[in-house]
Amino acid sequence: MTAVQTTLLAAAISSPLLFALFEFLRDKILARIKYKGWQAVFLDNKQVYFGKITSVSRNDIRLVDIYYLQGDGKNAGYPTDAKEAGLSLVKLGDELHAPQDIMTIGRTHILFTETLKDSAEVVKAIEHFKLGEKLADVKLAGID
Repeated sequence: MTAVQTTLLAAAISSPLLFALFEFLRDKILARIKYKGWQAVFLDNKQVYFGKITSVSRNDIRLVDIYYLQGDGKNAGYPTDAKEAGLSLVKLGDELHAPQDIMTIGRTHILFTETLKDSAEVVKAIEHFKLGEKLADVKLAGID
């Protein structure tokens, strides 16, 4: 076997091994990422979920303690002004199909995530709800 043939054989054998090692290390790194606080998860269907990310993998993320914005149907797209869009904050779980308060979201559908400040209106509304107020009674900025 010539030196060129030996080199090509070594490259052919090591490439899949290197790729597998890369995949393994990437998954380990993703598993160690810690998201703190409330997150906004923006999806490719223009839905936004608010919650706490508990795990991240190569294929999906897990979200718990989930809330979302529900519009009155008059505005499409991502909201910029709550009053104009006719938005209300809804706690996941009270829908007709009664989902559990945990969601696994495929990463191919996630446009981006944001860590929310404690001063965000959505976070304030969630905290008021957790103190016993009804979400219908909690006002987001700009909603009369």
